[in-house]
Amino acid sequence: MSYKLQMKRLVLEASDNPKQLNKVFNTLIKNNEALREQLRFRNEMIHLHESDDNNNIKSLQEEIEKLKKIIENQSVLIRDKNNYS
Repeated sequence: MSYKLQMKRLVLEASDNPKQLNKVFNTLIKNNEALREQLRFRNEMIHLHESDDNNNIKSLQEEIEKLKKIIENQSVLIRDKNNYS
């Protein structure tokens, strides 16, 4: 099961319990902030290693793309929080 579907499932399972739903969204928000920090760090790493091996940069760029997708998926869920309440 994809990460996006797992997150959605957690939200849907908690939607009957407002306290639990709030907990899930708070966790999503904290996780999203941490992922954004990782994204900033990896972008900085690319700038620091621009003259280094292309494989390192390519690997960092792949990680960045994965982080961006996760962040976007979480952001959509967080933005649509009211739909689950």
